[in-house]
Amino acid sequence: MSIRVMDRVWTHSQSKGIDRLVLLAIADHASDDGGDAWPSIPTLMTKTGLSERGVQSAVHRLVELGELVIETAGGGRGHSNHYRVVLNPAPETPYEKPRSVNGVSETPNGKPRLGVPETPHETSINPAPRAPEPSTNQLQPSRETARARGTRLPDDWKPNDDMREWTLTQLSKAEAGRELTKFRNYWQAKAGAAARKVNWDKVWHNWILRVIEERQNKNGTRLTLSRSCGSLTGR
Repeated sequence: MSIRVMDRVWTHSQSKGIDRLVLLAIADHASDDGGDAWPSIPTLMTKTGLSERGVQSAVHRLVELGELVIETAGGGRGHSNHYRVVLNPAPETPYEKPRSVNGVSETPNGKPRLGVPETPHETSINPAPRAPEPSTNQLQPSRETARARGTRLPDDWKPNDDMREWTLTQLSKAEAGRELTKFRNYWQAKAGAAARKVNWDKVWHNWILRVIEERQNKNGTRLTLSRSCGSLTGR
């Protein structure tokens, strides 16, 4: 259990309602870096009080939001998914002006600040210099900050070579082409912060994992119906 990851969910997650409840339940199983979470669907159902479909739908929405990554689908302990909670780190503590006790300036943690004590006389004669106004360049976000916020999906986006090779081990070339068209249409039509991602190859990876999972669930339902029909006809 990671209190640190759960606290990041409470503080920074953009998810709401049952989606946040499911994310908190997964974070309860994660390590301090947000990964190594192996809760099964029945475990998440017990923690959240949701149905199986409700848990799976919430997981899919969290993946689309970019706050959850399914690193291994159904290949972990007891056939559980391997999850990673992805959230921005907590912001730095805002600056707090030091206070003066008995003529000695203290830092926000209560420790004395080295230097000449502040006195009314010194303050009136030697006022603190005024901070310079920030330049236009300082007001512009850095490239690193913009990259951390993510970008929208480019019109001509394609998965990288490694991801294309992996995709073709899971789907036929025709199926992969159809999924790429659906992927582009979905994300290019989506608006708001949720349409900006840091790593589109990771989003594609999760998209294909969901396609595989839905296919497996569908095939399992067909097999169950086939067996039921066989028992009714005496086969």
